[in-house]
Amino acid sequence: MHCFSSGNGQSSRALIFHRPVMFSFIQVTVLALIAGCSGRPSAIKPVEVDPSQAAAQAIRLYDKDSDSALAGAELDAVPGIQKHSKKYDQDGDGRITEQEIKDRIAGWKAQALGLRGLTVFVEMDGQPLPDATVLFEPEPYLGEVVHPATGITGPRGFTRVAISEEFLPEQLQGKHGAYITGGTFKIRVTHPTKKIPAKYNEQTTLGEEIAPDTVAAEVKVTLKSD
Repeated sequence: MHCFSSGNGQSSRALIFHRPVMFSFIQVTVLALIAGCSGRPSAIKPVEVDPSQAAAQAIRLYDKDSDSALAGAELDAVPGIQKHSKKYDQDGDGRITEQEIKDRIAGWKAQALGLRGLTVFVEMDGQPLPDATVLFEPEPYLGEVVHPATGITGPRGFTRVAISEEFLPEQLQGKHGAYITGGTFKIRVTHPTKKIPAKYNEQTTLGEEIAPDTVAAEVKVTLKSD
Protein backbone atom coordinates (compact mmCIF):
# COMPACT_ATOMS: atom_id res chain seq x y z
CA MET A 1 0.00 0.00 0.00
CA HIS A 2 1.41 3.36 -1.00
CA CYS A 3 0.36 6.85 0.11
CA PHE A 4 1.34 9.04 -2.83
CA SER A 5 3.28 11.97 -1.47
CA SER A 6 6.61 13.16 -2.81
CA GLY A 7 7.56 15.37 0.06
CA ASN A 8 8.74 18.05 -2.36
CA GLY A 9 5.50 19.31 -3.82
CA GLN A 10 5.58 17.17 -6.96
CA SER A 11 2.26 15.94 -8.30
CA SER A 12 1.42 12.24 -7.98
CA ARG A 13 1.19 11.97 -11.76
CA ALA A 14 4.87 12.89 -12.11
CA LEU A 15 5.81 10.35 -9.47
CA ILE A 16 4.20 7.36 -11.13
CA PHE A 17 4.91 7.76 -14.82
CA HIS A 18 7.46 4.95 -14.75
CA ARG A 19 6.03 2.57 -12.17
CA PRO A 20 2.65 1.09 -13.05
CA VAL A 21 0.87 0.50 -9.74
CA MET A 22 -2.18 -1.71 -9.45
CA PHE A 23 -5.28 -0.38 -7.73
CA SER A 24 -8.45 -2.39 -7.20
CA PHE A 25 -11.91 -0.91 -7.69
CA ILE A 26 -13.39 1.03 -4.81
CA GLN A 27 -16.01 -1.15 -3.21
CA VAL A 28 -19.29 0.02 -1.69
CA THR A 29 -18.20 -0.28 1.91
CA VAL A 30 -14.41 0.02 2.07
CA LEU A 31 -11.98 2.34 0.34
CA ALA A 32 -8.73 0.46 0.63
CA LEU A 33 -6.48 3.34 -0.37
CA ILE A 34 -7.76 5.70 2.27
CA ALA A 35 -7.76 2.98 4.89
CA GLY A 36 -4.09 2.35 4.09
CA CYS A 37 -3.14 5.99 4.49
CA SER A 38 -5.30 7.02 7.40
CA GLY A 39 -5.95 3.73 9.18
CA ARG A 40 -9.70 4.36 8.95
CA PRO A 41 -12.03 2.91 6.28
CA SER A 42 -14.21 5.33 4.31
CA ALA A 43 -17.35 4.53 2.36
CA ILE A 44 -17.52 5.50 -1.34
CA LYS A 45 -20.60 4.79 -3.43
CA PRO A 46 -20.08 3.22 -6.86
CA VAL A 47 -20.75 5.26 -9.98
CA GLU A 48 -24.50 5.42 -10.57
CA VAL A 49 -25.28 5.21 -14.29
CA ASP A 50 -28.95 4.58 -15.08
CA PRO A 51 -28.88 1.51 -17.37
CA SER A 52 -32.18 2.22 -19.13
CA GLN A 53 -31.46 5.87 -19.83
CA ALA A 54 -27.86 5.22 -20.89
CA ALA A 55 -28.79 2.40 -23.26
CA ALA A 56 -31.58 4.40 -24.87
CA GLN A 57 -29.26 7.38 -25.32
CA ALA A 58 -26.54 5.18 -26.84
CA ILE A 59 -29.01 3.94 -29.45
CA ARG A 60 -30.21 7.47 -30.17
CA LEU A 61 -26.63 8.64 -30.70
CA TYR A 62 -25.21 5.80 -32.75
CA ASP A 63 -28.01 3.77 -34.37
CA LYS A 64 -27.98 5.34 -37.84
CA ASP A 65 -30.22 2.79 -39.58
CA SER A 66 -32.89 2.85 -36.84
CA ASP A 67 -32.93 -0.90 -36.22
CA SER A 68 -32.47 -0.47 -32.44
CA ALA A 69 -29.03 -2.09 -32.51
CA LEU A 70 -25.39 -1.22 -33.20
CA ALA A 71 -23.34 -3.10 -35.80
CA GLY A 72 -20.61 -2.47 -38.36
CA ALA A 73 -19.72 1.21 -38.71
CA GLU A 74 -22.21 2.11 -35.96
CA LEU A 75 -20.33 -0.07 -33.52
CA ASP A 76 -16.97 1.27 -34.72
CA ALA A 77 -18.18 4.72 -33.65
CA VAL A 78 -18.34 3.47 -30.05
CA PRO A 79 -14.88 1.90 -29.72
CA GLY A 80 -15.24 1.30 -26.01
CA ILE A 81 -18.14 -1.05 -26.68
CA GLN A 82 -16.66 -2.43 -29.88
CA LYS A 83 -13.44 -3.50 -28.16
CA HIS A 84 -15.36 -5.53 -25.60
CA SER A 85 -18.36 -6.46 -27.75
CA LYS A 86 -18.37 -10.03 -26.44
CA LYS A 87 -19.28 -8.64 -23.02
CA TYR A 88 -22.39 -7.10 -24.60
CA ASP A 89 -23.43 -9.44 -27.42
CA GLN A 90 -25.27 -12.04 -25.37
CA ASP A 91 -26.77 -13.93 -28.34
CA GLY A 92 -23.62 -13.76 -30.47
CA ASP A 93 -25.33 -12.30 -33.54
CA GLY A 94 -22.78 -9.50 -34.03
CA ARG A 95 -25.30 -6.78 -33.14
CA ILE A 96 -25.46 -4.89 -29.84
CA THR A 97 -29.07 -4.16 -28.94
CA GLU A 98 -30.41 -1.56 -26.55
CA GLN A 99 -31.31 -4.35 -24.12
CA GLU A 100 -27.79 -5.76 -24.28
CA ILE A 101 -26.29 -2.34 -23.52
CA LYS A 102 -28.72 -1.95 -20.65
CA ASP A 103 -27.80 -5.37 -19.26
CA ARG A 104 -24.09 -4.66 -19.50
CA ILE A 105 -24.35 -1.34 -17.68
CA ALA A 106 -26.55 -2.94 -15.03
CA GLY A 107 -23.76 -5.48 -14.56
CA TRP A 108 -21.34 -2.70 -13.71
CA LYS A 109 -23.27 -1.99 -10.54
CA ALA A 110 -22.95 -5.62 -9.47
CA GLN A 111 -19.19 -5.22 -9.89
CA ALA A 112 -19.20 -2.04 -7.76
CA LEU A 113 -17.95 0.03 -10.68
CA GLY A 114 -16.40 3.17 -9.24
CA LEU A 115 -13.10 5.04 -9.14
CA ARG A 116 -9.78 3.35 -9.78
CA GLY A 117 -6.18 4.03 -10.63
CA LEU A 118 -5.11 3.32 -14.20
CA THR A 119 -1.70 3.30 -15.86
CA VAL A 120 -1.61 3.96 -19.61
CA PHE A 121 1.34 3.02 -21.79
CA VAL A 122 1.58 4.72 -25.20
CA GLU A 123 3.82 3.55 -28.02
CA MET A 124 4.21 4.72 -31.60
CA ASP A 125 5.77 2.54 -34.28
CA GLY A 126 6.90 0.11 -31.62
CA GLN A 127 8.64 2.72 -29.43
CA PRO A 128 7.49 4.38 -26.17
CA LEU A 129 6.01 7.81 -26.85
CA PRO A 130 6.95 10.43 -24.23
CA ASP A 131 5.23 13.80 -23.81
CA ALA A 132 1.95 12.59 -25.32
CA THR A 133 -1.30 13.88 -23.86
CA VAL A 134 -3.78 11.05 -23.36
CA LEU A 135 -7.48 11.85 -22.93
CA PHE A 136 -10.05 9.29 -21.84
CA GLU A 137 -13.30 10.92 -22.99
CA PRO A 138 -16.44 9.32 -21.55
CA GLU A 139 -19.24 8.37 -23.89
CA PRO A 140 -21.97 11.02 -23.58
CA TYR A 141 -24.69 8.44 -22.96
CA LEU A 142 -23.19 7.83 -19.51
CA GLY A 143 -24.30 11.26 -18.33
CA GLU A 144 -22.53 13.61 -15.94
CA VAL A 145 -21.34 11.06 -13.38
CA VAL A 146 -18.45 9.82 -15.57
CA HIS A 147 -15.71 12.39 -16.12
CA PRO A 148 -12.82 12.88 -18.57
CA ALA A 149 -9.40 11.75 -17.40
CA THR A 150 -6.05 12.93 -18.77
CA GLY A 151 -2.35 12.31 -18.36
CA ILE A 152 0.97 13.17 -20.02
CA THR A 153 3.39 10.34 -20.70
CA GLY A 154 6.84 10.30 -19.20
CA PRO A 155 10.13 9.27 -20.86
CA ARG A 156 9.15 5.60 -20.93
CA GLY A 157 5.69 6.21 -22.35
CA PHE A 158 3.74 5.71 -19.13
CA THR A 159 1.20 7.97 -17.47
CA ARG A 160 -1.50 7.76 -14.85
CA VAL A 161 -4.69 9.30 -16.17
CA ALA A 162 -6.69 11.37 -13.71
CA ILE A 163 -10.01 13.12 -13.47
CA SER A 164 -10.06 16.66 -12.11
CA GLU A 165 -9.78 16.78 -8.33
CA GLU A 166 -13.04 18.71 -8.14
CA PHE A 167 -14.87 15.52 -9.16
CA LEU A 168 -13.25 13.36 -6.50
CA PRO A 169 -15.08 12.41 -3.32
CA GLU A 170 -14.06 14.50 -0.34
CA GLN A 171 -12.15 11.54 1.11
CA LEU A 172 -9.77 11.54 -1.87
CA GLN A 173 -9.23 15.24 -2.41
CA GLY A 174 -5.70 16.34 -1.61
CA LYS A 175 -4.47 12.75 -1.33
CA HIS A 176 -2.00 13.00 -4.23
CA GLY A 177 -3.58 10.16 -6.19
CA ALA A 178 -4.66 9.75 -9.82
CA TYR A 179 -8.08 8.24 -10.43
CA ILE A 180 -10.41 7.49 -13.33
CA THR A 181 -14.13 6.77 -13.21
CA GLY A 182 -15.22 3.41 -14.60
CA GLY A 183 -17.23 3.38 -17.85
CA THR A 184 -16.82 3.44 -21.63
CA PHE A 185 -14.43 5.92 -23.21
CA LYS A 186 -12.98 7.19 -26.44
CA ILE A 187 -9.21 7.62 -26.21
CA ARG A 188 -7.58 10.62 -27.88
CA VAL A 189 -3.81 11.09 -28.11
CA THR A 190 -2.05 14.32 -29.06
CA HIS A 191 1.58 15.44 -29.02
CA PRO A 192 3.26 18.87 -28.95
CA THR A 193 5.78 18.06 -31.68
CA LYS A 194 4.95 14.74 -33.35
CA LYS A 195 2.17 14.39 -35.90
CA ILE A 196 -0.41 11.94 -34.60
CA PRO A 197 -2.87 10.64 -37.23
CA ALA A 198 -6.46 11.83 -36.86
CA LYS A 199 -7.66 8.27 -36.26
CA TYR A 200 -6.07 8.57 -32.82
CA ASN A 201 -7.51 11.98 -31.86
CA GLU A 202 -10.10 14.06 -33.77
CA GLN A 203 -11.49 10.98 -35.54
CA THR A 204 -10.35 8.46 -32.99
CA THR A 205 -10.87 4.75 -33.41
CA LEU A 206 -9.40 4.08 -29.95
CA GLY A 207 -11.62 3.17 -27.07
CA GLU A 208 -11.79 1.29 -23.81
CA GLU A 209 -14.22 0.10 -21.21
CA ILE A 210 -12.90 0.51 -17.70
CA ALA A 211 -14.55 -2.16 -15.57
CA PRO A 212 -13.37 -4.87 -13.17
CA ASP A 213 -13.80 -7.62 -15.77
CA THR A 214 -12.19 -5.77 -18.72
CA VAL A 215 -9.08 -3.91 -17.53
CA ALA A 216 -6.70 -4.77 -14.71
CA ALA A 217 -3.98 -2.23 -13.91
CA GLU A 218 -2.79 -1.01 -17.30
CA VAL A 219 -4.02 -0.08 -20.77
CA LYS A 220 -1.67 -0.19 -23.74
CA VAL A 221 -2.30 2.31 -26.55
CA THR A 222 -0.56 1.42 -29.80
CA LEU A 223 -0.16 4.06 -32.51
CA LYS A 224 1.27 3.98 -36.02
CA SER A 225 2.55 7.09 -37.75
CA ASP A 226 1.23 6.11 -41.20
